[in-house]
Amino acid sequence: MKFSIVIPVYNVEDYIEKCLNSIKIQTYSNFEAIIVNDGSPDNSEKIIKKYLKDKRFKYYKKKNGGLSDARNYGVKFATGDYLLFVDSDDYIDEFLLEKINEKLEKEQVDVIKFNVIDVIDDKLYKQTEKIEESKIVKLEDIIYFNYFEPAWSFCYSLNFYKNNNFKF
Repeated sequence: MKFSIVIPVYNVEDYIEKCLNSIKIQTYSNFEAIIVNDGSPDNSEKIIKKYLKDKRFKYYKKKNGGLSDARNYGVKFATGDYLLFVDSDDYIDEFLLEKINEKLEKEQVDVIKFNVIDVIDDKLYKQTEKIEESKIVKLEDIIYFNYFEPAWSFCYSLNFYKNNNFKF
């Protein structure tokens, strides 16, 4: 199973390296990282270019249109079976893709939610359940219970995402 990870970038030179490193060191290696520079005027591009030696990292540059526009733009280039979003000032656990893949091997679903840990100034702020204990969440449940859930805490079937014309 292949994962497409969309990373929108704007003024994150202080964070982008940690973000991209967390993706590069994944224990599950069948992924593509789709980096979308949303017209960032800082040094983010210089940092990103170091990662392009790894063929799994793809780089696209566009005129500034905002976070949603950058995410939508990146989805156009996704070729994986599943889609994730990682904000460029965030980072992911090195086992994230492996754990998601294990869940998806047991049950193919259109959407899977995984838990997150809030970290502020390198200190644990709020921890939710470990990813091993994550439950598969149906899209109907999310809509019915009016959850407010960030895009970056879900993994979506790319076919499901595109067939339903989801957009930010």
